[in-house]
Amino acid sequence: MYIIAVIVLVLLFSIMRNIKTLCMTNLKNIEYYIDLNRNYSIYISDTSKPNWKRIIDKDDAYFITDKGKVKKTKIKRYCVVYPSGEILNISHNLLNIPKNAYWIDDNDIQDFKELSESEVILNSQDVLIQIKESKNPQMVYFTTEITNNMNCKLFPIAFGGYIKKDGVYVLDNVINTAYSDVQFINWYNCRNEYLTPGETVSDPNNYGGDDSYWIYIFKTENGDIIKVGKYIDTSL
Repeated sequence: MYIIAVIVLVLLFSIMRNIKTLCMTNLKNIEYYIDLNRNYSIYISDTSKPNWKRIIDKDDAYFITDKGKVKKTKIKRYCVVYPSGEILNISHNLLNIPKNAYWIDDNDIQDFKELSESEVILNSQDVLIQIKESKNPQMVYFTTEITNNMNCKLFPIAFGGYIKKDGVYVLDNVINTAYSDVQFINWYNCRNEYLTPGETVSDPNNYGGDDSYWIYIFKTENGDIIKVGKYIDTSL
């Protein structure tokens, strides 16, 4: 009986330690999204069954006990949502998601699934694409910055991750279609529905795989379509 009691105590201690580690990791992750200072909706739950509470700043991740002490909320679940309602990140693949939030889904865009090598300008200086290491604490993402160096507005049409096969860029997204202009505006935190001359926007939560290219299709004010891309170096 003594041995069984010891085993039970060890197991309980291990479970409690794992829960504490999980909660601290979740807090660190949501602090990262808050520090980005973007128009995300951030939800947390301190219960195993999601009971979502929207937070505005880091102070909302703490609470005051009956004795007046400030403690960290045990964040067991979190969900980060773009202004459009699309989920950016969630701690678990849950069925119970915050109200008005939705999972990423295929778009209506059926074009751009394959692009010839000749029609895509890599490493363009007119539309400068820069890939940098992200500050995301999960350390699996890249920051992608895009600068409009042209003397006109650029309107996003579509974009996505591609792999190259026999001189052709083939779409390789997590969905079966290219990402949309709305997703570009949300992911890159655009102030308008277009990029002004000299404007730089960024997606700090971008990712790619081996032999991966991010390709963007824009329309100029004159109606010209331009396709620019950048190879993603996964050794960053």
